[in-house]
Amino acid sequence: MQDNLEIARLSLGLLVAVTVPVSIARRGQRLWVCIAASLVYAAYVVFPVLDGTAAVASWLCSGVSTAVLGVLGRRVGENPVAVRPRRTSREVWGWFRQQWWPVTVLVALVGTLLVALVGSRGARAFQLVTAALEDHSWSVVLSGMIVAVFVGDDVIRLVLRPFVRQLREHGIDVAALAPTSAHIGWLERALVFVLIAGGQAEAAALAFTIKALFRISTDRSRDFTEYYLVGTLTSVVLATIVAIIVRIGVGLSPL
Repeated sequence: MQDNLEIARLSLGLLVAVTVPVSIARRGQRLWVCIAASLVYAAYVVFPVLDGTAAVASWLCSGVSTAVLGVLGRRVGENPVAVRPRRTSREVWGWFRQQWWPVTVLVALVGTLLVALVGSRGARAFQLVTAALEDHSWSVVLSGMIVAVFVGDDVIRLVLRPFVRQLREHGIDVAALAPTSAHIGWLERALVFVLIAGGQAEAAALAFTIKALFRISTDRSRDFTEYYLVGTLTSVVLATIVAIIVRIGVGLSPL
């Protein structure tokens, strides 16, 4: 059981440590920031499990992989890593709201929780935080959530490319829908992941059905209907697969 947890922690955690920073880099963030984020998350994943040379090598490999994939993405001309120039404060604020507000809210909530914990528990709080960082089950669930929500975003974009081209041929500006669609997709996959991982598959199926019916009833265009249904179905399937993997990793039944 312990070996399975360690394998799941390393597998999902290193996947997050490389793919998420690379994805952020391709959207315009500085490469060194993404490498630093990769190394921080890899350290959280690796060092409680491995020791010595193996730990250091795995940790460094995540940073090197992020750097190489980021540079390759820039050289092939797809989603350059270099930051786009932002000349006005309004542009900077607009970019920040679209890209980083969910992460900012999460960091603020975690920071508030830690301050409250330290204030109420004192020295005991540091022991609790250390125990949480070393807990393999919590790490597997956290990494699974990140994979389902953020890594799934890139997979869905790839699946929806033909539908995006079709909508553009009909003169529909898909780019105007992208920020809102992305945020809805994050919430959708997070909800499905939590419900499936928590053993509530029926509730996840109900949530998917309600959204699908809502889209069909509000979007009269056939192209829009196909776009939303395929995106929603892909989103739900990805979140479900990751949740099942997490359940198996922590020693539970798939469903």
